[in-house]
Amino acid sequence: MRRSFLALVATGAVIIIIGLATLALWFQSELYRPYSSFPSQEIFLEIPRRANTGQIADLLVNSGILRHRLPFILYIRYKNLGRRIQAGEYRFADPATPVQVAQRLVRGDISFRSITIPEGLTAYETVELLAKNGLGDPEELEQLLFRTEWIHDLDPKARNLEGYLFPETYRFSHSVDSETVIKTMVGQFRKKISKVLHFIPRMPVGRYVVLLLLLP
Repeated sequence: MRRSFLALVATGAVIIIIGLATLALWFQSELYRPYSSFPSQEIFLEIPRRANTGQIADLLVNSGILRHRLPFILYIRYKNLGRRIQAGEYRFADPATPVQVAQRLVRGDISFRSITIPEGLTAYETVELLAKNGLGDPEELEQLLFRTEWIHDLDPKARNLEGYLFPETYRFSHSVDSETVIKTMVGQFRKKISKVLHFIPRMPVGRYVVLLLLLP
């Protein structure tokens, strides 16, 4: 009876060891096996702020970037990388291993669409340039030029945003919408003008744009 029990325990132990060894081999294999199954040549994936490791793994699997979620999760937790993953939009175009994907997210290899708005463009010329570069819908962009409530405190009589789209180099995500683009440019104008208002608060609003162009 005792021998039968010991034999059963030994058999169980062997099965457990074999199972653990098999799992370890599978994990090692999956961790360094490149994979991709997204339908197009490239895919852009937004990693939200405050997303936990499990949620990020689900996004990666559902997008066809990873085959399984477990190797990615275990690697992140083993390396204690969870809090170092950076939110943002990432571009994936080639097969990648869970390790490579994790390293990109920690490195913050975020994909941006860059555009330089030169000085001297009118608001409509700026909108045309934005649309040509795929940053917003042309009709939506033009309609947004009449959102004067965004500058009402600066210029209550403004009829549109002419002169309030600050010329600069901007970086936007590939999924950015028209309103975010225009708001960002107006926000940059407000940021710059706040420096002017600090020193010469009584200057007529109509002269702000000219003065801003002279600032470094």
